[in-house]
Amino acid sequence: MTFSSMGVDALDTTYRLVRQRNPSARRTVTITFDRSGPRVYTVTVGPTSEAIHSLDLTPEVPQWEETMRIEYTMLGATIVLALFNVLWAGNARTKQYGTEWNLSARDTKMPPLEALAARLLRAQANLYETMPLFIGALLGASQLSHLGWKTEMGSVIYFIARLAYLPVYAAGIPKLRTAIWLVSIVGLLFILWAMLFN
Repeated sequence: MTFSSMGVDALDTTYRLVRQRNPSARRTVTITFDRSGPRVYTVTVGPTSEAIHSLDLTPEVPQWEETMRIEYTMLGATIVLALFNVLWAGNARTKQYGTEWNLSARDTKMPPLEALAARLLRAQANLYETMPLFIGALLGASQLSHLGWKTEMGSVIYFIARLAYLPVYAAGIPKLRTAIWLVSIVGLLFILWAMLFN
C-alpha cells in the first residue's frame, strides 16, 4: 500500500522521536481499517509499551471517475478506426484478387492494385506512422497525471482529423488530405505538450 508523502514523513518523524527516547526501540507498524467505513487507515508506530503514536493517513487510492475521460474515448475510437481501415483495405484487395488469393499464402506475384485499394493501404500505413506516437504520448501524459484541457483537445483533434483523412484519401482528393494530416499533427503536439510540460 502506498501512502501520501505527508503521511510517510509523519511516520518517519514519529519513529525518530521514539528512537531518541529509547535507542533500542524497533519500528512496529499496525495498519487497521474498517471496510464498511471511510478509507482512513490508522497507523500505530513504536514499541509495544511506550511512545505509542497514532496517525490517520489517507492512502493514494485512484479516484475513478463515474464516466470515462474523453481522451480514452478518443483512444478507443482511434483503434476502432484503424481496425475499420484494415478491414476496408483488405476487402478492396480481396475484391480485386479474389477469395482464393486472400486465403492463400500470397506468394504469387499479383498485378498492381486498383486505385481505391492502393489508396486505402497507403491511408492505413499513414495512420500507423502517427498512431503509436498518439498512444505513447497519451499514456505518458496519463501516467504522469498530466491529463487536462491539452490532452482533451489534442485527442479530439487527432481523432476527428484521422476520421476525416480516410474517406478523403480514399476519394483521391489532393491537397485536402495533406491539410487534414497537418491538423492531426497539431492534435498530437497538444498531447505531447501536456506530457512534457503539463
